[in-house]
Amino acid sequence: MSIPALLLSMKTHLLDLLFPIECIGCGSENQWLCDACVKKIELNNDFFCPFCGHFSFQGHTCFTCARNMKLGGAWVLGKYNSIMRACITAMKYSYIEQMGAILGLRMSSFFERFGHTNDFDIIMPVPLHSRRLLYRGFNQSLALAQKISEHFSIPLDDETLIRKKFTKPQVHYNRDKRLANIKDAFRVEDGDKILGKKILLIDDVMTTGSTLEGCASALIGAGAKSVWGFVLAKR
Repeated sequence: MSIPALLLSMKTHLLDLLFPIECIGCGSENQWLCDACVKKIELNNDFFCPFCGHFSFQGHTCFTCARNMKLGGAWVLGKYNSIMRACITAMKYSYIEQMGAILGLRMSSFFERFGHTNDFDIIMPVPLHSRRLLYRGFNQSLALAQKISEHFSIPLDDETLIRKKFTKPQVHYNRDKRLANIKDAFRVEDGDKILGKKILLIDDVMTTGSTLEGCASALIGAGAKSVWGFVLAKR
């Protein structure tokens, strides 16, 4: 076992001792999210653009927004309600990587409804900067993307898109400041891998869509045919 893998294993074991496995919704033992609490996730069945809020067929990006963006469109799994917020917080800040597989499977089931899964050539997670990855120990977007990739047998690529710029948390920024903060934050390592490909980007939370747009800009600039986003929730 490599030293990084050993350190991650030790970290996981320590966290299991400090934080015994129990449902983050109801506290039942031996599972991070029980079936009853999974059903409490309120799915996004609204037919509105996640960027401007106007009506949009199938609930993804409207034509007006998509026309002005590199990102072709974006889908949102569910509402940012109490159970969804608890799941995301547990995954990102209590370092429960296993939550990614649970929520990734939920995203997969949701996405089947739209019938677009065969259209994508590659699934990519939104990358973390190496500093944040070292601190957290895993990329929560990768944990989601791995399950979606496995479910649909679509190749996963978590190496080509790199986050080269360390950015501060954007929670208090408006869209313009977010776009400025994320400008030139992403780089494509090998454009040949994505040339002419249709890519599905996976992330946990979307607020203004600036991070997805930053990724899409780098990928389209490197030769990708189109880039679409799929996130757990919109804040």
